[in-house]
Amino acid sequence: MERSEALNYRILDDNSTGTDVGKLHWIYPGFSPYELYIQDSHKLIFAADDKRINAFSWGIPSGENYEKASHVHTIITKNFRGPISTIATDRLIRAGKGTVA
Repeated sequence: MERSEALNYRILDDNSTGTDVGKLHWIYPGFSPYELYIQDSHKLIFAADDKRINAFSWGIPSGENYEKASHVHTIITKNFRGPISTIATDRLIRAGKGTVA
């Protein structure tokens, strides 16, 4: 099965289209991610493959949304290839074999 290098998303609180689903946006992370995590409170989308996690911001956390998401971070994850999430302190974690980072 072939994966796409493009991700699409909709900002549900954006009613600029006059619909309930918001405008369709695209992100091109430069690789085919198989793990995604969305952190609404910081307006971040994390896309991961087996080597890295790329973070994209779609807006200012307490303010407006951007017209286009921008790449803000790349985290090299080396031997950690499992699911990604955040813990109570809003720190990003990724599972590895028998551990998390």
